[in-house]
Amino acid sequence: MGTSWRRTFVRLLVGTAATVAFLVLFLREVDLSQAWKTMSALPAWTLLASLGLIGANLVFMTLRWKYLLSGAGYRVDKRRLFSTIAVGRGANNLLPARGGDLLRIESLRERQVPVFVTAGTLFAERLLDGVVLSVWIVLGAIMIGGPKDRFSGNFRLINRRHRLRLVGQSAFHPGKLRRIERGHLHHCDTNMAVIMQ
Repeated sequence: MGTSWRRTFVRLLVGTAATVAFLVLFLREVDLSQAWKTMSALPAWTLLASLGLIGANLVFMTLRWKYLLSGAGYRVDKRRLFSTIAVGRGANNLLPARGGDLLRIESLRERQVPVFVTAGTLFAERLLDGVVLSVWIVLGAIMIGGPKDRFSGNFRLINRRHRLRLVGQSAFHPGKLRRIERGHLHHCDTNMAVIMQ
């Protein structure tokens, strides 16, 4: 009894300390007055629409998790599963390295779902997301331009993806970005101009 109380206290202490630390980092980096001005300039319906879409996304994620967990032989109440998913998604926005997924694992472990089952469900969820994203990329590549422009449209898509990858790689080395832009991106534009002719 004493050990479980200590474990709960340590978890609560570590969780509170992490939340406070990341909140302090967030408040140091964000200008709240500027953020409030920007948000208040938006029409009210955009806020309501975004909240509605977030809610719908959470409902669909809860149903997906319910089916994945029931396929593994575990039943979790929809209401509790919804709260687990919502807290995990919210924590992913604040904690580094998708720390909200760890919260999901711990929350479901307290509901007698083994860690390996939750980790497998997370993996299955990522796999499904990857399949859906791949389908959208392929559909977008097919639909760019008319029948005559299909090849050039696909090349433009590849060129954009290549640029995004270069910018993403240079995010960790900002000094290299200008050299990459001058050299490699110019080379991409030259190649594209030759292919388009």
